[in-house]
Amino acid sequence: MTPKKSTLSCLVVLLGSFGLPLSPLTVLAAEDPSIGIAREIKELRENHAKNEERLKLLESGLDSKMAGKLTSTFLNIELFTGAKLQNPYSIEIDPTTKAGTLNPSESKPVAFIELNVFARHIFRTGVYDDTFSKSEQTNKNVSWRLLPLCADKYFLPEFDFRVGYAFSGDKPQKFEAATIAGGSDIYLEGGIGQPLLRVSNHHDWKGQISAEFAGGFTTDDAFNKVHPNLFFGAGFQMAYTPAGSTNIGLGNTYVLFRTGYGSFDQPKLTSGRDVAMDDFDLPEFEREWAPTFGATMVFKMSRSLSFQLTSNVYFADRANWNISAGLSLDPAKFLKP
Repeated sequence: MTPKKSTLSCLVVLLGSFGLPLSPLTVLAAEDPSIGIAREIKELRENHAKNEERLKLLESGLDSKMAGKLTSTFLNIELFTGAKLQNPYSIEIDPTTKAGTLNPSESKPVAFIELNVFARHIFRTGVYDDTFSKSEQTNKNVSWRLLPLCADKYFLPEFDFRVGYAFSGDKPQKFEAATIAGGSDIYLEGGIGQPLLRVSNHHDWKGQISAEFAGGFTTDDAFNKVHPNLFFGAGFQMAYTPAGSTNIGLGNTYVLFRTGYGSFDQPKLTSGRDVAMDDFDLPEFEREWAPTFGATMVFKMSRSLSFQLTSNVYFADRANWNISAGLSLDPAKFLKP
């Protein structure tokens, strides 16, 4: 027996005489250090395999401890209310002559209420997350994909919808000139987007470029005139979700942009600021096409409450625009215990 081996053996005997517990690994190491080292390597490998399996469970959201905190979302429904700045023009009608004049407006903020429905890829979480095809969903090397070239999956069109009412007050001799971009008392709009390209870091952000088409109408609260509008162009949507798909959601941010060309109604002028009137002493409108841009930002303050900012503009001779800011509530998550 070598001196080193004798020393270890004596140490084992001495520890045993004091009644101290000895592990099998310690005894084996006393007899032959190489056996203890081999056993320790084996245990480390087994623990590594277990940790890798545990990590996969956590990444896929299947861990039992996380199951109660993760959510799967397909539709995002928000009840949006706050203040809206309207178009800076209005049509005032002289009660005596019944003549209409286009005048600058003070653009005071008015209260509004709006229902938003988003069936968009950036809001989908959990089992409904379809950033890429199934075969690429867990491939960390895939950070972008031109969707029409995905042979194993067809990506369905997405849509969004909104309907709202602005509390602009009683104005029998005054009409808002804003007939687009949700600038009248009552407005409704729906849009369809076909995904073209997606990007993602497979962790906390994802984006999408899409072809967009939208249409709707605006009117005043008396339904004197119903003004249709159309839009076609490109869209970009992005989500930054540091809170993931947990119920907390604090800090998750979503942005939607669109730009293109749109048609809308605007007051028909006879000369200067004089507005053409019809046989019912109501202002006449004419259709116009112009470049347009719109943006929506949603910042999650809790699992059911968000801050929302929306703006729309048409770049015409008499630009039509509005800006809305306020709080939005997810009714389903608010009512969920």
